[in-house]
Amino acid sequence: MGKSLTLNEVIEELEEHPDFMDWAVNYLSRKDTLSTYTQASSVTAILDYWMIEGELPFYECGELQRGKDILDALVYPDLKGDYQAGMESLLNTWKINPQDLVALIQQEGFAQTELLKSLVQIESPALINHAETEPKGRRNNQIDSICKIAKQLNYVDLMAIPEGGKAAIKIECLKITALFTPDGFKQAWQEANRRELISMQDKEKYL
Repeated sequence: MGKSLTLNEVIEELEEHPDFMDWAVNYLSRKDTLSTYTQASSVTAILDYWMIEGELPFYECGELQRGKDILDALVYPDLKGDYQAGMESLLNTWKINPQDLVALIQQEGFAQTELLKSLVQIESPALINHAETEPKGRRNNQIDSICKIAKQLNYVDLMAIPEGGKAAIKIECLKITALFTPDGFKQAWQEANRRELISMQDKEKYL
């Protein structure tokens, strides 16, 4: 299969590109005139659609899965009945070959070069430890700032940031130019998410 990204990594990468999110909303509307997806939900929705339809191959433990598998997993995400835990597991165990995704995006008519290049160049944490690319103290400071700013924006439950909240937090963080770059924010957010310090609200419902 070659280099692969977890579904969660793919979602994080695509959500860095508002132009793709806008395109995804329009794409989904063309497929279903009753679609109510917003920009905030468009990334997970379009991946969901492509995976169910069998247009985007995805893998688990190196094995190619069928579109039907995603439906079964959504209905029965965890044998113990823990829906949240089941969805978190799927986000981090299902993998996608970025070359497959790039080919599909281009085939469907989206040709934004910056996004397509970033998808094939990004390295998975399985292949590179992002913590090694930033001093530990700096990364911790970034995470502390993200959480502090989220609270200043009146997000009471940091594990349930509402739609649009991440973008608002990012805008404020990037004002701290000595601490954040766009990529630095992205990596710090991902690490904070892995540490279960901050997360989007009901993200799994779009899958």
